[in-house]
Amino acid sequence: MAQPGPRSGAGRESALQAQQAVSKLQAELTHVARVTTMGELAASIAHEQNVVEHSAILCDDPLLKIPPELMVERMAGANHASRLEMTLHNSEQQLIEKALQEAAGRVSGPSGAAARLGVPASTLESKIKRFKIDKFRYRVGND
Repeated sequence: MAQPGPRSGAGRESALQAQQAVSKLQAELTHVARVTTMGELAASIAHEQNVVEHSAILCDDPLLKIPPELMVERMAGANHASRLEMTLHNSEQQLIEKALQEAAGRVSGPSGAAARLGVPASTLESKIKRFKIDKFRYRVGND
């Protein structure tokens, strides 16, 4: 007796829902990456502009000189995580964990978490390591 294929009836609906979830996760991850990049860029530009303006005010010479303490200030502040950075960090980690759960702990391959998020498997592996996520806890039969 022939059995129905995996793409019949409920299987198609399930596959469609999974693809929609993947698309949503990809869009969210892309947005998080874009916001992070734009925020860092805007902060960097604003800082550089302030350094030049401050240096121009303090400088009596015809040649603009930037005091070393202004350059150190930016590097010291770089270790302080803003609320936005923490929110982005947590959102990215949650998206990765959700994708790992949906992919049963698999990172690579067409049904892996990397494909679901639209990133290379090596990039996702790096992020998993950075966030200290145990990908094996999402494996099926790991109760």
